[in-house]
Amino acid sequence: MIRNHAAALAIATIACTSVSTAQANLLGNGNFEASRISIAPWAFNGFAENIAVEDFATNGSVQSQAYGATVLVNTPHSIEQPVKLTQGKAYILRFDVHSTVVSTNWAYIDFQASIRNGTTWTLLKDHPTITDGNRAVVMQFGERFVPSADADAIRLEFTISGFQNQKHRFRLDEIELYEDTSTSLLYSKSTRYLPRWGTGTVLLDLDLVSQPGVAHVIYLSSGRLPTGVPIRGFQNALWLDWTGLFLPMTVLVTDSSGNATTRQLAFPNAAVNAIAGVGLHFQPIAVNPLLNILQFGSPTNLSYAK
Repeated sequence: MIRNHAAALAIATIACTSVSTAQANLLGNGNFEASRISIAPWAFNGFAENIAVEDFATNGSVQSQAYGATVLVNTPHSIEQPVKLTQGKAYILRFDVHSTVVSTNWAYIDFQASIRNGTTWTLLKDHPTITDGNRAVVMQFGERFVPSADADAIRLEFTISGFQNQKHRFRLDEIELYEDTSTSLLYSKSTRYLPRWGTGTVLLDLDLVSQPGVAHVIYLSSGRLPTGVPIRGFQNALWLDWTGLFLPMTVLVTDSSGNATTRQLAFPNAAVNAIAGVGLHFQPIAVNPLLNILQFGSPTNLSYAK
């Protein structure tokens, strides 16, 4: 079956004659690989302990340089960067975030994104919330938004509400901001963790933005390539390793607005424990030569933290 899917993908590209490039990230140094002593063009605000660029698998599976800070209760801490956003134009924001409790008490933790116009910060519609401070939490988050006014900066902020002396160590990585174009983008709103006693399930919401009326097959792979591979005729690049596990999991079809109905997948923690150390990765692939639609969406990691 794996060979059949890979062969079908290869055959679909033979008749195509061009190679497309990936979308450009509107943010600089979104992966914090530029330096270990500076996060420029990012700047941080608010007190935090042990601020550093450190090696960490923020997405739960791939270790790389990430922004880390230990945030204290009732002391907001944020990073921000100048960026020009246009009123009425749609954008996609994606990032990986990891939280580890440093103290022992339960906490309510809010992590939110905002954009600025002049001196006014406007909270984006959706943002992740971590409500159980007794677990290490890995998130990959994405949001499609349309500014109601031109914006000149974006901010990501942590706030802990709870008992005195609570602390959490946060890491941020792979922060990406794109214009919403006709190229498919897969992003997840998900909290992925192993509960303290190893029970329960992990829910992953898969969201897709693309051309209206296009069906994308979401492929699952046991490996992610170190760099995306351009394939002739396709927009974006293939990130999934097709030499191992490479299976279709579900189909997402976009409506007239270009948004797909969210599909929720549940993964039992017992199964995750059985394949500890094996990363799972998703990527949407649209193959419709009749409509001249050949494109790869953005990859998503299904990762867990202990």
